[in-house]
Amino acid sequence: MPPPVRPTFPKAAVGNKTVNHKEEEPTVGSLQAEIKELRMALELLQNRQARDMQEVKEELKEERSKRLALQEEVNSLKMKH
Repeated sequence: MPPPVRPTFPKAAVGNKTVNHKEEEPTVGSLQAEIKELRMALELLQNRQARDMQEVKEELKEERSKRLALQEEVNSLKMKH
């Protein structure tokens, strides 16, 4: 499984300018746009995390089943000898 790709965090774009905190004072509109983009980025991260957790749970269930099958095999071999 490839390592997870970290999303880049969006910068609010106002007109043709990208708003950075180091530049002039941001406007209410640019802050609202940045909040909207940050919320979307957060939602994407939450969805990705939920999907990743589901995959881990499924893998854990599979590994548990394999371990139990191997344990049963070991026990049956012990009984034969």
